[in-house]
Amino acid sequence: MKILESFLLDNNKIFFSFAYSLLSDDLQAQQVVIDAIYVLNLKKSDLVEDLLASKEKSSQVDILAQINKFILSQIFSISQKRIIHLKNSIALDDNFLAFYNMNTAKRALLFLKYKTQTTFSDIAEIIGVNEFELMGLLSTAHKNLIENLGHDTKHIFA
Repeated sequence: MKILESFLLDNNKIFFSFAYSLLSDDLQAQQVVIDAIYVLNLKKSDLVEDLLASKEKSSQVDILAQINKFILSQIFSISQKRIIHLKNSIALDDNFLAFYNMNTAKRALLFLKYKTQTTFSDIAEIIGVNEFELMGLLSTAHKNLIENLGHDTKHIFA
């Protein structure tokens, strides 16, 4: 259990930052992380058991990567549901309106790609699209972010 606890503590900052990038509220972001870890214990107890039973370092690393991907996908899924109920009650920081005015899938994609250097295949799995759709979503996210910042995109995306 020590390895899982250590993994969760080491990655809590990433999990929280990802949730915050989707919800922009400290308390809601932390609750989403807690909920995602709870879902891990409910739905993927076999993965946790495999981790605890494993003695090989390479096997543990593979299992932790699966756990990481599962938690990130749960954070994304829970946030998408929660944002519907919180849309009007969350105060957005004016400094980040260009980012928060995009939908959660685009924010998740940009955060995971640029802040955590997550692979495209993992991002696609986390947000539930195929890699082809992901490339289109990335292009649209870039365009939306540039437009939300008040810049003309006609010369960039012609």
